[in-house]
Amino acid sequence: MNDNYRSPAEQAEAHRLLAEIRREILARELSNTQAYDKAVLTLSSATLAFSLSATSALFSMEEMRASYLLVVGWLLLATSISVSLSAFLVSNRALSARLQNAEAYYLENDEASFNRSTPCDSLNLWANRAVGLALVISIFLIVAFFTLNIT
Repeated sequence: MNDNYRSPAEQAEAHRLLAEIRREILARELSNTQAYDKAVLTLSSATLAFSLSATSALFSMEEMRASYLLVVGWLLLATSISVSLSAFLVSNRALSARLQNAEAYYLENDEASFNRSTPCDSLNLWANRAVGLALVISIFLIVAFFTLNIT
């Protein structure tokens, strides 16, 4: 006898437990995504505001060394903010497409639509990665600028 055999009742319970775990994991994923988006926007905006005000308060244009670090850092922060805001729109499109896929699967019995991904899914994933990378690099460049100019 196969040790992996389950009775119909045990199989039904396994499916119920899987559905419960799936709901919990998806809820945590949503929470993590929301926290990430909020953190990136907050950190990008705050870093941009702080570095703009600190630069004008601490340095004159003639005294600044390696100002290109600051300019590139600011451009990356602006990119991070812009792409992050755009990613919200892309994410909404991806969700709409997923809803259409779910409707096709459940209402039209279209098996292929269950796992069908959309270009918006991929674009949103890459946008979130780019936003985080741009933020990290910009902070590094701005810290490098202040380190060179304060010491």
